[in-house]
Amino acid sequence: MIGSAVAVLSAAIASAPATAQAVAEPVQQDVPPPQETAAPSQPDIIVTGSLIRGAAPVGSPLIAVGRESLTESGTLTVSDALKEVPQITGLGVDESHRGAQGGSSNIFYNNQVNLRSIGPQATLTLVNGHRAPSTGTAGYSIDPSIIPTLAVERLEVVADGASATYGSDAIAGVANIITRNRFDGLEVSARLGGADDYNENQQGLIVGKQWANAGVMLAFEHSYHSRLEGADRPYFRYDQTEFGGRDYRPNQCNPGTILVGGVRYAIPAGGVTPDTADLLVPNTRNTCDVWNTRTILPEQDRISFFGAAHWEPTEGVRIFAEGYYYDRRFNLSAPNTTPAQTITVPSSNPFFVLPPGVDPATESVRIEYYVPGVGPQFVHKGGARSWQAFGGVEVDLLGDFRATVQGAYGKDKSEAEYPQLNSAALTAALSDPDPATALNPFASGIGGNNPATLASIFSNYFYAPGDTEQKFVEAKVDGSLFMLPGGAVRIAVGGTYREESLVAGSIAGPPGGIRTSVTSGARDIKAVYAEVLVPLFGADNATTFFNRLTLNAAIRHEDYSDVGPTTNPKFGIEWSPVAGLSLRGSYGTSFRAPSLGEIYNPNPALNVNNFVDPQSPTGRSDVLGWSDNNPDLKPETAETYSFGFELAPTGLPGLRASGNYFNIDYEGQIARYLNVNTVLQQEAFFAPIIIREYSQEFLDSLVARLPVRNGVLPANPVIIDARYRNLGALKVSGLDGTLSYRFDTGIGQLRAAVAGTYFLNYDVAISPTSGFVSRLDTLDYPQRLNLRGTLGWSLDQLNASVQVAYTSPYDNTSVEPVQRIKGSTVTDLHLGYEFESSGVLKNATIAIDISNLFDVDPPFADLIGGFDPNVASALGRRVLVSLGWKI
Repeated sequence: MIGSAVAVLSAAIASAPATAQAVAEPVQQDVPPPQETAAPSQPDIIVTGSLIRGAAPVGSPLIAVGRESLTESGTLTVSDALKEVPQITGLGVDESHRGAQGGSSNIFYNNQVNLRSIGPQATLTLVNGHRAPSTGTAGYSIDPSIIPTLAVERLEVVADGASATYGSDAIAGVANIITRNRFDGLEVSARLGGADDYNENQQGLIVGKQWANAGVMLAFEHSYHSRLEGADRPYFRYDQTEFGGRDYRPNQCNPGTILVGGVRYAIPAGGVTPDTADLLVPNTRNTCDVWNTRTILPEQDRISFFGAAHWEPTEGVRIFAEGYYYDRRFNLSAPNTTPAQTITVPSSNPFFVLPPGVDPATESVRIEYYVPGVGPQFVHKGGARSWQAFGGVEVDLLGDFRATVQGAYGKDKSEAEYPQLNSAALTAALSDPDPATALNPFASGIGGNNPATLASIFSNYFYAPGDTEQKFVEAKVDGSLFMLPGGAVRIAVGGTYREESLVAGSIAGPPGGIRTSVTSGARDIKAVYAEVLVPLFGADNATTFFNRLTLNAAIRHEDYSDVGPTTNPKFGIEWSPVAGLSLRGSYGTSFRAPSLGEIYNPNPALNVNNFVDPQSPTGRSDVLGWSDNNPDLKPETAETYSFGFELAPTGLPGLRASGNYFNIDYEGQIARYLNVNTVLQQEAFFAPIIIREYSQEFLDSLVARLPVRNGVLPANPVIIDARYRNLGALKVSGLDGTLSYRFDTGIGQLRAAVAGTYFLNYDVAISPTSGFVSRLDTLDYPQRLNLRGTLGWSLDQLNASVQVAYTSPYDNTSVEPVQRIKGSTVTDLHLGYEFESSGVLKNATIAIDISNLFDVDPPFADLIGGFDPNVASALGRRVLVSLGWKI
């Protein structure tokens, strides 16, 4: 069967000496006919979306990013390359932010794939068609960057529900990293580049040897990029008035603001003493801007290995093995939000000051304050180490039937650490009557405060480890049952057993009071599955209006030891009425079991923060983020269907076009909103999780069993219910489209392609009892239109391409009136040359990639920081020079 697919332009012109950057276009899948089997020394073609050997998914679009496009994309990691696919967005788990769609749990600053903008937890990422241990403690998925880019043959994405094939998590679809397991030779590469105040580099090597009945390969890669600091971008600040926005500067500053009797008094720039109390003016307050001390992009240092081997000891028996090792370290600076506190200063403090006219018997005042001592920055650092060993055996049976038994064992250890404020030491320093050791909050800056006192206030240590373990074994039989006039009816049946475990928690506290909190969870999953492929019409019986007609059905039953059983079917059809045109459709159900990190929250706590709040007279409110366990979580479920076409006219061989409609009905979606700092600015939408009215008994019950982190418990805080919960539902539909054309001229080959996704609707219900609200084209949700286009030219060893990415305008609903954020158009340039001469330069390549060629700033967003990191990059123009050599 020839399955429909969508792939990058370079995959369509792989025979050319050079290819364009990654833009999806439809191509034909070269899949062996059902009655044929591969030669003993040749691997079977891996096609994502089907468990039947060599078969492409029927009814579902397949997107592929080929080897050439990976080389020429100007990206350093697999994760970055996947982000160039229009169906994949930067919302959620991404190293550049910790906001929407699962980003709040990403204290490890990794990257994950988010298909259809419904959250990274709804996309299953595979390595050569099998699972790998998830990264971090949320348990969503792997970081695609675990595999060296030199080891990748291609990336395949099925943007359609796939739980009938792969099980849990594949609600939006599957991303599959397919490696170069049969590589033969030696290849090395090096890249060097950067942007203003930012640098990056990469070095890689792959070596392999293939014999008649065996082979081995090994790849290594190191990549690094520096921090991008907020101070290096003028718009990255609290105060956006210069750019037409609002002033978000907080009033927890240094010098601070005294609050007594409901009246505020700004402490003068030089501080205040009892003798200068007349300088305190009622109804004034200080503001400050320390946002630009944050890091926009953390420093990342990665090394990764991937190896594979195979051996055919006798005809019909194949033994295979592969594995990877990955180590990533990160660090960043950020404004230490813990110094921003509203403190209570008792009259016993030797520096105590009362504003004029205040009752002298007043025993305390409150100060909106930024505690000095360690400066506005602290270091947040950590990383992840991940590995997996995978292997198995294939045995040919009767006819073309084959039995496969395979299994894997792997682990991921993620960790993060940073200092926190010691609230007990702060309270003690404020109450200390000794001027030599007491904290003076009425001073400006350090203000002569004892360095030892300041150090004690920031002596809390916080370390969050997470150890994930995964092992599985699988057995499968697939082959041809019998022949129909249209071809062989083929089936695959099998079963799998998987175990998952998580040990996570925190080691936190002051010196001498370190407390260890450990949460652990484990489960096993049993699954059985079957798939059948029925070609009713094919090459041997094609007739009018039935050049090809293929049906496919798959079903998978899984039984989770903690959340119970689930059964999910999928049906697909592909009909080609005439050569060069195919129509397709699919329907299925999918599910996602709650991750162990969601059920067993590794760090339950009450997290102190201070958010912009339109309902507050000061414009800001103290907030408690309520993070807790939830053993009652239920699986998420979804119904998905799609239909589309693919056109490849036989009379115009260089032309390809495709279109696809998709629809997702997603229920019981698990979510939390711990670090979304615009929650209070969008209260109409987030009302079900905002708690303004509560009893003192309720607050006391939370404080009694949960630690208060990031500061002192504020008075009358707004509580944000940030527990993982089955909060609501999602209805999404839209269109995918591609168009490409390539042709030869007297001066080389020209090629052009455009690919995009257009959302028709994106409706969200924040809770089971709330109605659906359209969030399309709004902050923290997808834009209606994403387009990528390429124009390329190649002649002999020279190639060049220009790629343009466009994102449509959208609404910033966190401000009133709503701000319309402009659309974004970014142009990239690629130039490459391959040496074919003899001597040392033979088979060497050199390339230059310029991303954001015209150095366009991200569109202004009236937000703290001035831009939306979910959609745009603050890097600006980025230049990367690449060198390669192979034999």
